[in-house]
Amino acid sequence: MACSREGINNHHLGTGYGRVGDGETLVYAVFDSETMFGERLRTSDFDTKAFLHGNVSLARTAYTTRKDFENNILAPKTASSSKFCGVSSAKAADLRSIKRSVSGPQPPPNFRGFCLLDKVELGDMESHAALQTCKEQQGLTAKQKGSFRAALAADLCDAFGVVGKIEQVTWCASPV
Repeated sequence: MACSREGINNHHLGTGYGRVGDGETLVYAVFDSETMFGERLRTSDFDTKAFLHGNVSLARTAYTTRKDFENNILAPKTASSSKFCGVSSAKAADLRSIKRSVSGPQPPPNFRGFCLLDKVELGDMESHAALQTCKEQQGLTAKQKGSFRAALAADLCDAFGVVGKIEQVTWCASPV
């Protein structure tokens, strides 16, 4: 099932790189975590409340140079005393394939967990993307949402895998 939010332009200037393609690699920067290099991400590495508003930031490696990532993601966060722990990457198709069902009197069918947005706000780098829960989850009860989001965080850990070094990422040589 397609996510309706993915087709909406979310760029503050009106245009950007467009819809995140299934073949794209997306990088998640891990800050202030107890997870070490080579260890699998933990659910605590994700703010599940950030899922709701599309505030889980990702870098699109097809359009991001390492220097841009360091200047626009690492430098501002570490300047505000956040500790950089490493990066983890996943294919867009793997993130889109995360689906869940929930228990309840009338459980909905399996539906997608996340939308991937070409979301660029003032101050973001042009190759910014964001992860957001799919709109279909709005009909869930508070109890269902809590258990569902916890399960989604675990699925994200599986999709992103282990925390690696920035040198392990294949960045673009120069943005298009």
